[in-house]
Amino acid sequence: MNLSADAVKFPLGSIVYRKTIPDVAGMVTGITFRPTGVIYICAFSDTEGETDCYDIELTTEKNFSLSEI
Repeated sequence: MNLSADAVKFPLGSIVYRKTIPDVAGMVTGITFRPTGVIYICAFSDTEGETDCYDIELTTEKNFSLSEI
């Protein structure tokens, strides 16, 4: 897998929503490159601390529909 800055879908500071909990906003606070892909470290308003997420779990659309998966 060729990982580079071009592989980043959500830059630092992006406001994102989890597809499984679309009403809760979060912010990308870190990015980690792993052999399995890019991991986004996010701080969400409903949890304490930070959460690791893959890009498939995130969206920038607040009104994301689970039927779009």
